[in-house]
Amino acid sequence: MKTKYKLIIFVIIVLLVGALLVVSFYPREICFLQRLSKNATAVVPSLAALLAAFIALSATDPRKDKVKVHIHKPYIDTTFSKWQVRYHHRGRGTNDANDASQDKEYVQEIEFTNDQEDFYKNCPRPIKSYVVQFKITNKSRICLNRPVVTFWVPAEKQTPGEKGTFELRSNLYNSQADLRILQMAREVMISNSNLPYWPDERDMTIWIRIVLENKRNKGDPDDFEVQVSINSENAIGFTEKVKLDPKELLKDM
Repeated sequence: MKTKYKLIIFVIIVLLVGALLVVSFYPREICFLQRLSKNATAVVPSLAALLAAFIALSATDPRKDKVKVHIHKPYIDTTFSKWQVRYHHRGRGTNDANDASQDKEYVQEIEFTNDQEDFYKNCPRPIKSYVVQFKITNKSRICLNRPVVTFWVPAEKQTPGEKGTFELRSNLYNSQADLRILQMAREVMISNSNLPYWPDERDMTIWIRIVLENKRNKGDPDDFEVQVSINSENAIGFTEKVKLDPKELLKDM
């Protein structure tokens, strides 16, 4: 039942109970209370009919509730495994990798191709990726059935992979059967619908590994946006753009 119908039905029930109390318990000898009792007697059938009508309407209304969520400020959790990765060009010496052991960075050896070098030409060296946490709270006042969680991430924020590939790692990949990935020129869409339900007021944290400091063009601003969409079988979808500022995220690192 939609939330607005629940509220309306609750108000009608309160009025109906109040009218019944007036009819049943107030003495009719007093003139004012006698008139009040008569009016309440006339109102009771109308309220009962109105209550039945709203219950029937709520059962047949094809319109859905709306998804409402609160997206908390994104953050980097330094206790997370491999929260920071430094990409080292395989075969170009080992000093970079050895230095990483001193500041507890995880180093991934990559044999960068020319295309990858060009892709990260506007990224400070060494190239690093960070696990960004997106905490989301269900504020819909209903339990969402089979929610679909979707992130739209700028393509230049992908991490380098082997054999010239690019990746966008996330815990959305935990269920491969329900995973959807769409690679576009300027964005990468990752989506998953593996949750059977999402209770109201329940938190869910999605992490995505991102090269925060890479830019498509040299003059682009440091901050960028990630679009988050939540859809559900029993509610109309929600979309919000979340701004990420690399300097803000990395200021305490």
